[in-house]
Amino acid sequence: MRVLAPSFLVLPVLALLGACSDQEAKGDAVDFRPPTNQHRADFASGIELRFRAMDADRNSTIEHGELRPDRVARVMAADANHDGHVSLGEFEAAQLARFDAADVDHDRILSSAERDAAGWGRRNAVGNTQ
Repeated sequence: MRVLAPSFLVLPVLALLGACSDQEAKGDAVDFRPPTNQHRADFASGIELRFRAMDADRNSTIEHGELRPDRVARVMAADANHDGHVSLGEFEAAQLARFDAADVDHDRILSSAERDAAGWGRRNAVGNTQ
């Protein structure tokens, strides 16, 4: 025999759980990110997708005008031949070089500590748009 909780009790319990979550979010938990490791191969597999997302006119290159202002400097720095356009090859090379520079122990795995030390993911910091 199964005992089911009356439906009128379910909503208050869910509301209570939601309130607990809100209280945690107001404290130190806001800045918490669980530790993660990212393999270089996994990082590389998403480069083309990121490139295509920025290539607004779908001409297989990224130009200055297609970028958000906070991304222009970093993305256009990948323009190795200085033609004013970033190709997929240039973007991929720059992204992998960025990964390798952050991977200080050269194990081809970017740990949370390495990512944080490199400043990745701090979108809200002034002047930092990793």
